[in-house]
Amino acid sequence: QGKVAEGSAENIFIIKDDVIQTPPLSAGGLEGITRDSIMRIIEKNGGFVIEQDLERGDLYNADEIFMTGTAAEVKSVTQIDKVKIGNGKMGSITKGLQKSFTDVVMGKDERFLPWLTFI
Repeated sequence: QGKVAEGSAENIFIIKDDVIQTPPLSAGGLEGITRDSIMRIIEKNGGFVIEQDLERGDLYNADEIFMTGTAAEVKSVTQIDKVKIGNGKMGSITKGLQKSFTDVVMGKDERFLPWLTFI
């Protein structure tokens, strides 16, 4: 159908004009724990994520792209098909989400302590 669902083992998010978008699970993406966690972190920080179908052109025109997954956690994408995304560097929103996610998993954000099991 020409729609983007996910990466090879990660969920995909794009940012265009400060709006975070990701394909809906109905598009065929993985119902990932990290995807859900990132969406909840964004919402808890006052933001929102729009779930909508994405096409390859949406990726090329994005200001930022990041992938989420168990191994990837939050990983910036700076190029697709030799097309530079945004300025070709990790964007500020992705950088902030990377830090927020790390703070959550390291127990530094008290709002999310119930998510963790300390050993």
